[in-house]
Amino acid sequence: MKRVHPVTVLFKLTKYFWVLAVPIIRAILAAGFDVSGAFKGSFIDITVMLFLISRAVIKYLFTYISADEKGITVKSGAVMKKTIFMPYNSMTCLKLDRDPFISLFHASKLSVYCNASKNAVIKAYCTLATASRIEASNSAAFNEDTAAYNTIY
Repeated sequence: MKRVHPVTVLFKLTKYFWVLAVPIIRAILAAGFDVSGAFKGSFIDITVMLFLISRAVIKYLFTYISADEKGITVKSGAVMKKTIFMPYNSMTCLKLDRDPFISLFHASKLSVYCNASKNAVIKAYCTLATASRIEASNSAAFNEDTAAYNTIY
């Protein structure tokens, strides 16, 4: 099992983090970079931001992904453990996004879909090496399945 990519922390921060960060940055700029004066009225905002950051880091630290010849497994959770196993033959779509921003961090976004759900069953950020391994395993499994279906008896 490999830990997901550290860029996960950035994407696990909720939109509320950024909503709280803007007023704090504005207060620091308005106070002439007097950080102690700017933080006096922002104690609750800072506490919530620290909670959101720690929540994202804990999610990153306790999420693992692995791919073998049978399928993809994602284990997550610090207290409430959750394991998702998706066999290759149950996947309808395996999507690996390598957009320019994520590629700067040598990462790839993995999304796995199946017939039972319209949303992605698995969403994770993984290293490019893990993404390549998943692609190779999926291709090998697909080739085995198509060979089995095309066999004439």
